[in-house]
Amino acid sequence: MRNRAVAAAVLLAAGSALAGCSSTGGPEPAPTTDPPATTTAAYDPQLWKQRIASAIGDLDQAQAGCSASPSSDECATALGDADGKIVAMRQALGPDAGRYPATADQLKKIVDGYHAYISGNCPGNTSADAQASDCRSDMTTVLLGIATLPAKMTADNAS
Repeated sequence: MRNRAVAAAVLLAAGSALAGCSSTGGPEPAPTTDPPATTTAAYDPQLWKQRIASAIGDLDQAQAGCSASPSSDECATALGDADGKIVAMRQALGPDAGRYPATADQLKKIVDGYHAYISGNCPGNTSADAQASDCRSDMTTVLLGIATLPAKMTADNAS
């Protein structure tokens, strides 16, 4: 029962964070492969929790409309920016991935969701806005994955 309440709260928070963006079409962003300049050589859970909290805040503000329009340039840009942070975190985790299995697994799911969003030609494709589209599912994988990442990090640190 408690898991259902937590899942409902996460879904509610993600849904309310995603209201109202318009589709403008435009060029498809390339998947991020280079980490941002702020990447550290070693994984520091506290530092990365702060960075992920910042990424969640950026998504809340910049991508409030992804749920209305996964095809929009704004949504594609925000997902691409978030992907850059996630890729950097995966690289920083590096050899410590075995010590943080839930975190590493969640990072992989987020990156896979973003790459599916890009390979599905979602940015600028108005059919991506359909309620049953794979693009909407991929976008949700990224956003909910990032929203739940701090809980995975906490679980790994506790074990």
